[in-house]
Amino acid sequence: MTRLAGETRHAERSAAAHCRVAFAAVAGPGTPVTGPIDGVLRYTDMSDIDVPPHHALGTVGARTSTPCHGAGFFRGTPVDGRGMPVAAAHLARLVARVVRWKRRRAGGAAGAHHRALYASQDPKAIVLESADKRVLGLPLARAWAPAALDASAAEAIRQARVGAIDTSPLVPSVLPIQVLRLGDVALVCAPGEFTTVAGARLLAATRDAAPADGPSRFLLVTYSNDYMGYVTTPEEYERQRYEGGHTVFGRWTLGGFQVVVERVVALLGTPEVGRRDDTPTGPPPVPAAELDRRSDLPPRGPRPPYDRRAWSRLLRQADLVMRGAWRAERDTLGWYRCDGRDVHLQVRVEVDGALSDLFEALTDLDRAAKLYWPVRTHHLGTGADGEPFGEGSRRGFRVVPGVHYTERVVRRRADDRLEWVFERGGPIRSHRGRMDFEALDRRRSSVTETIEFSCSWPGVARVLAPAIWHANRRALLRAKLVIESVPDFTAVAPDLLLTDP
Repeated sequence: MTRLAGETRHAERSAAAHCRVAFAAVAGPGTPVTGPIDGVLRYTDMSDIDVPPHHALGTVGARTSTPCHGAGFFRGTPVDGRGMPVAAAHLARLVARVVRWKRRRAGGAAGAHHRALYASQDPKAIVLESADKRVLGLPLARAWAPAALDASAAEAIRQARVGAIDTSPLVPSVLPIQVLRLGDVALVCAPGEFTTVAGARLLAATRDAAPADGPSRFLLVTYSNDYMGYVTTPEEYERQRYEGGHTVFGRWTLGGFQVVVERVVALLGTPEVGRRDDTPTGPPPVPAAELDRRSDLPPRGPRPPYDRRAWSRLLRQADLVMRGAWRAERDTLGWYRCDGRDVHLQVRVEVDGALSDLFEALTDLDRAAKLYWPVRTHHLGTGADGEPFGEGSRRGFRVVPGVHYTERVVRRRADDRLEWVFERGGPIRSHRGRMDFEALDRRRSSVTETIEFSCSWPGVARVLAPAIWHANRRALLRAKLVIESVPDFTAVAPDLLLTDP
């Protein structure tokens, strides 16, 4: 409450000062606007700007990079709000240094990419890579951050797990830069928060690049048309306080803005045709499905509204029925076999229900995530066709603490087959699986799940084989019991992932 009260008083004093200046300007005599009225707006990808040496303190080959947030940003400030605790910030810096050391030693294209990234971002301790959606080197959906440490990071992780930001940028990189001329005055409109010295340097570069018959007075208007974070000078960036940690395009962010603003102001007074060279450039569209998931609305499309509580009650009832071993043996068929490090297993279930209901229950991760409890399941990426669980989509599993892996869907044929392959994780490797769906008659259907994988260490196969087999058998049996007990199965489904049944 004390911090909130202090922030409120600061906001009141700042607003009062702005109002006094504004009222004084309105009450004054003013100056008539004479001369031409003109304007230029250009969208530019600020994550890929070649900065010349005179804007980079003499550095040759300086470039901006994809947006990243540093530990200093997550530490917060007394005015803008406290961030993570001091101990957590120090730990984040230590982990960021380890990740940097490992990445810079890597070879190939990945190593070259990361060396270029750190050449632009150093000495920032990178915590969040906004473009790649990674936290301290881990995919955002696999990261962990309790809200008590940082509420914004915890919310970003939650949205990543539900597929709300698969293609949406966390920070805009394609930004609008605008210069408006009102007679002798030019307004330089930039979508960032500039420090005092950074703003003065930007205006100086703008004044030098302006046409000879252009405006003589220049004003910087920040927070214009969009927002991407802070812009500091290279010297301020070196200190990596809150503002430097929030200068997302790296050490040469200011130089990148100077380059772009110089190009824009030089277009004042030129024919309109000459200003259209960047017309195709623009911010990427955000899919409607991701906006729905981000706002906790039911996804658009034919899927009905979800009833999470009803779904959870049905699963609890199914678990009560399954407690008798005789029921599991009678309603499921299958086997598992270990050949050294290799495991082969299969489970088959017949259901008194429509084939479409069975297929949707086991391939729609919103529903299947709860069927597989206590195996933790989460969504990592949308398919190439835009479907959240279509071909090319990715999902993660955690069997027990320390045993987690990711899969990619390679084939999905409605009411027929689902196939997936292993991507990474331990101690499982060379993993392939498929579900074959079959209509036995109009109201009866079956699913057969077949999985093959190898284990990294000897002896692990004999432990994991029965555990994975029993988990899959339990999931298929849950689906069977729920479908058979609910006349309109598709109207009941969970709207949140990773929640206990």
